Amino acid sequence: TQLGASLDPSAELTVFLPNDRAFKRLAHDLTGKWVNDESNVIPAILDAVGGDLGLVNAVVEYHVVGGVIDSSIALGADGVSLTSIMGASFTVDVRNPRSGNVVLRDNEPDVKDPRLVVRDLDNFASNGVWHGISRVLIPIDL
Repeated sequence: TQLGASLDPSAELTVFLPNDRAFKRLAHDLTGKWVNDESNVIPAILDAVGGDLGLVNAVVEYHVVGGVIDSSIALGADGVSLTSIMGASFTVDVRNPRSGNVVLRDNEPDVKDPRLVVRDLDNFASNGVWHGISRVLIPIDL
């Protein structure tokens, strides 16, 4: 399974990693209120989703895809659908390849989609790469 790839230390993966502000934005999107104290962000998100840890786990897995996608591949992937290890997919929308303006279109139509954070691209690890993103990818229509 694709989930098995996340458990395999030799699997090559790409992770789209939300920055700290992305979680604050998610808490705001879900509650309508800004949570300024970082220690209250995750509790606010959990409260907003009724404490559904299965959903939280699915959201985490939605940020991981099999294979290594570096920024040069991402910038040439306009319109490509990427399937995450949890099974749901999102679409790459290259707005401006020169500036690195790339949006990841997820499955939540009412919340702004994340963008790749240009200064946080191509962070290579032993089994793949991670890229910073400006918002949390959401796999379902909340």
